[in-house]
Amino acid sequence: MNNSRKHKEIVFDLGNVVVNWDPEGIADSVSDTAEEKAHLLSAFIGKQYWLELDKGLATEEEMLPRVVAETGIPIQKVTACFEKAKTSLDNIPQTIALIEELAANGIRMHCLSNMSVETYDYLKNRPFFRRFDCVIISGQEKMIKPEAEIFELLIDRTGTSPDRLVFVDDLEANVLAAQAKGIHTVHFQRSEACYEKIRELAGI
Repeated sequence: MNNSRKHKEIVFDLGNVVVNWDPEGIADSVSDTAEEKAHLLSAFIGKQYWLELDKGLATEEEMLPRVVAETGIPIQKVTACFEKAKTSLDNIPQTIALIEELAANGIRMHCLSNMSVETYDYLKNRPFFRRFDCVIISGQEKMIKPEAEIFELLIDRTGTSPDRLVFVDDLEANVLAAQAKGIHTVHFQRSEACYEKIRELAGI
């Protein structure tokens, strides 16, 4: 592998960077009415319950009765949301192609993602994970972006100085947290300009 000093190491977030993450689509697919969809989005999907799952503070099984009791969402709908949230995570073809391009050029890559243990278990056998030297999943580590600790863990696990890392994420808060640790960033928007910026920072 080419580890020339000019080449930086790329750290990919997963949701909306490597795989699709569409809360509105999830809610739409399991809702019978517009009101039900709005309630799922305002009270559950992507909200505090989701963050607790992503931080590994509870399993889906443990979270299920709490969500039902506190939101009034029927258990079947909560279960359907958990399932659809996994099955809707389709690979983003252009990013997969970029990962392969970076690998072909000897660029070291990693993954840092907010994700529940159950969702990672669903995804972890996809071929693109084999391209990552270091994989940090929030649910396994019980820490979450944009907390500073998870970026410190990234630096420690990769054994790489912050100025040689490039963190690619779709959320501004996470990008700013990485920058605070001296890590280069790309605020990802699925644009050609973003893909070109990653290539430029990787030195290819």
